[in-house]
Formats: sequence, C-alpha cells, structure tokens
Amino acid sequence: MNLPWSPKSSNQRKGFVVELLGRVYLALGEPQKAVQMFERSFKNRPIRDAYIQNTYAMGLILTGCHEKAAEILAEAENNRFNLNRKTTVLLRGCNYLSARSFEEAKSPFETILEDKNNPGKQTLAYAWVGLAFAAYHNQEITSAIENLQRALELLPYHSGIRQKMIEWKQQNSKNGSTHKVPPV
Repeated sequence: MNLPWSPKSSNQRKGFVVELLGRVYLALGEPQKAVQMFERSFKNRPIRDAYIQNTYAMGLILTGCHEKAAEILAEAENNRFNLNRKTTVLLRGCNYLSARSFEEAKSPFETILEDKNNPGKQTLAYAWVGLAFAAYHNQEITSAIENLQRALELLPYHSGIRQKMIEWKQQNSKNGSTHKVPPV
C-alpha cells in the first residue's frame, strides 16, 4: 500500500529536518553552512515556523548578517503561532550584542525581566546575562558583575556564568576599582 505524504506534511517534515541539520551545523561551529542550507531550502517559500526562524536567525547572527537576522526575528516575533516568543526576544538582544549595539541590546532583555508572566528561570537568567554583557561593553563593570550574580542566583550551577563573573571580578580588582562587588 502506498500512502504518500500530503503537501502540508511533506513541507513540515522537510522544515523539521532542515532545522535539525541547521542546529548540527551551528553546534559544529559552521554557521555559514547552516545559513546556506536554510537559504537553499526556503528560497521559493517563506519560513513560517517560528522555531525554524529562530534557528535561521541564530546562524545569521553568528555569520554577522545582523540586518537579515533582525528581519527574520521580527517575522518570528509577529508570528501568531510562535509558542516561545521569549526565545525570539532573547535572540533579538543577542543580535544587538553581536552587532555591537549595546544600548539597543538592553531593551529586549529588560522586556523579558519586566514580564509578569513567568518566563522561566533559564530565560530570566539569560536575560540577566545579556544585560551583563551590554553593561560590560559600556564599561559598567560593577553593574555587569551584579547582573551575572542575579543570573547565578537563578542558575547556581551554570559554570559558564560563574566563570565569566570570576573573570570580570579579577579584571575589576586589577583595574583598581573601588566599587563593591558581591562575592561569588
């Protein structure tokens, strides 16, 4: 018995496979291949799935295509079927950080922190990390360290956050800062 895929199911399946392969390329440190694959796969039709849009935008951010990433993230944010808008907002902040637009980067992260609906510990922690990097690049080292401390309160076993905070504290003390920084 031959039961062919419907056109709708076929497209969903292809999009799912493309998204997974895109993640593999990103994990292997080959974002250019991920972007090329997305562009080949979706050149004749728009990407409608917000999850796929987020992954594509991540590749664009890592390849320095910030304007295109901003377009894709705006589409994902406006996608009424986007089940995880917070991820899209986090990526928008990361896009600004990567583009070295540190003042603009603050807004998406602050939006997440101001949200009264519980976005989850991990999302909140990453918003604090985003604010920390924006503050750090604006030479607000004490504020950056305090933001990392808030992230660590939410994710106390996250070694990357802890390591970055230790690094920035050491740098802060070498520079002879007189600002009080909370202990690790």
